[in-house]
Amino acid sequence: EMMEEIQGAKILKGFRGIPGANREIIVETLQRLSQLVLDWPQIQEMDLNPFLVSPLAENSKIADARIRIRLPNE
Repeated sequence: EMMEEIQGAKILKGFRGIPGANREIIVETLQRLSQLVLDWPQIQEMDLNPFLVSPLAENSKIADARIRIRLPNE
């Protein structure tokens, strides 16, 4: 449902003869990231950009990541 709300939703479905993104990989990645945050409450913020989605899960990757951790004394 979240993917339908973003500005690029139409592009994810494919356009101008280019096939759409593998939506299952996107969903699985979002679920895993959600679980990561639940397992590690010290994670205060994540900036993951861009997420390069390939038809094969093993070829999909996050090109750059910044994760902000809350220190114990904060």
